[in-house]
Formats: sequence, C-alpha cells, structure tokens
Amino acid sequence: MTAAVDSGASVVMTLESDIFLRDDFVPRLWDLLKDLETRYTSASGNGGWDYVSLGEGVGTRPPGAPESMYAPTKAYVPPHQLVFRCTDSMLFHTKFLKKVVKTYLPFREIIDWEMNYQNMIHGGKALWADPPLAEQGTCYGRILTSLPA
Repeated sequence: MTAAVDSGASVVMTLESDIFLRDDFVPRLWDLLKDLETRYTSASGNGGWDYVSLGEGVGTRPPGAPESMYAPTKAYVPPHQLVFRCTDSMLFHTKFLKKVVKTYLPFREIIDWEMNYQNMIHGGKALWADPPLAEQGTCYGRILTSLPA
C-alpha cells in the first residue's frame, strides 16, 4: 500500500493471485474509467469516489444494474455500507490510500472486513463495477484450494 501511495499514481489497481479477468477486460475497464470520470468526478476534480470493487465478490451484484453480463460496465452505488464484499480486484484513488496507510496496521480483522472498517473511519466513497470485470477462481471452483470458499 505504501508503494502505491509513493508511486505518484492517482489510481491503483490490486488483484488477488486467483483472479480471472474477463476476456474483454481492457475495453470494459476503459468504459468504467470513462463512466467514473463522467458521473463521479466532483467539480474540484478530486474524484467523487475512493474505491471501486471490480469483481462480483461472493455472487453479489448492485441493485439497478442490468442482469446481463454483456451490458456495458458502469459504476453503481452499493446497497449497504459493507462495500468490501471481497478484495479480489480493487481500484483505489491514492488520495484515499494516503489516509488508510496511516491506520491500516496492525490488522484488526481479515482484509475484507478490515477494509470495510477503514472505509468507514475515513468516510470513503465506494462503488461497484457491474457487470464485474473479474471472477475469483477459488470461490467458483476454477482453482482447487484447501481453503473454505
């Protein structure tokens, strides 16, 4: 996280090692970034979002999103405050990570829950991408693991 903040990048993406990206990941990510710029950028240019979940989490999708997995990818407001449904694929504004890096250690919970806590204490603005851009391999049985899914 510190490396992301120190990099000077304005946005960073993290992906877990068992993630499967959609075949059309790059054009869908581009569409999502355009949607974020159009609908969620504040007048000051700081960005009206801090975090975007790129995956489907544990089979959850945002209300109001089309059912089709082939609909254009856009950003949606989550239906509740526990926005980190899974940490398999995430997009962050580094301005948000600059706050989190000061309070992240020591961990209090598993990373999903910890990031929900961090989002709440820092007043993060979270969104979910839908249709999702990535799928967790172990959760859906695409990769074998001894860990419970």
